[in-house]
Amino acid sequence: MTYSALLEGQTALVTGASRGIGKAIALALGEAGAEVVVNYSQSLEKAEEVVSQINSAGGKAYSLQANIADETSINQIVQTVLARSGSIDVLVNNAG
Repeated sequence: MTYSALLEGQTALVTGASRGIGKAIALALGEAGAEVVVNYSQSLEKAEEVVSQINSAGGKAYSLQANIADETSINQIVQTVLARSGSIDVLVNNAG
């Protein structure tokens, strides 16, 4: 992974980012310079692997658990991201 500054200063929230297409999107956004919020529903270990890959390549990422099928959970993750990162500039609604 080669770090780029294309999305530097932007925060990207990727739902379902611990595996499959969501993981690939999260890695690409991290590679483009975005701070990536790796959302997961059940597998903290897999989410932290994605975070580690992004951070190891010079990017910035962290994971947050949320059930995207639950409105309260959605509101909580949005509020957490806004408090921690200041904005959500890119939203990828990948969770099934």
